[in-house]
Amino acid sequence: MVPAKLGRAPAEAAIPGVREQTRRSVWTIIMHVRCRQEDRMRARRIMANLRAADIEAARSFYTDYLGLRTEAFNLGWVARYTTPDTGANVQLVTRDAVAPEDPVISVHTDDVDNAYEEAKRLGYEIVHPITTESWGVRRFFVRAPDGNVINIVRHRD
Repeated sequence: MVPAKLGRAPAEAAIPGVREQTRRSVWTIIMHVRCRQEDRMRARRIMANLRAADIEAARSFYTDYLGLRTEAFNLGWVARYTTPDTGANVQLVTRDAVAPEDPVISVHTDDVDNAYEEAKRLGYEIVHPITTESWGVRRFFVRAPDGNVINIVRHRD
């Protein structure tokens, strides 16, 4: 989002021999680039989505052996295990309940709608359209140029 009024270039930005109009044009370009960078999707957290044929059978390995003792949630087809003292976590997935493909990672962001629009604008393949799921997340899947499917997600507040 580019502000309607970018303001004036600071007087200290004056460069000897450079016309005022050129200096203002350069200032405007710099401000547009800064605003554009602020609009980009920002990852807050990235989590591995490990394939598991049977979450319950795999659970003790992750909870007992690896020490990820807190089950953050378990929907039957996806479960997250964490350790609060370090923040380490992993998600086990049997098969996504509603999407056509399973993502390899989940990227958490504050503005999933903006991330969706940016992915479309950049021409990335949308594998699963932006959706508010019944379990309370808003997400979409995008295919990275290397072929990996990525879950871009925002959890409800």
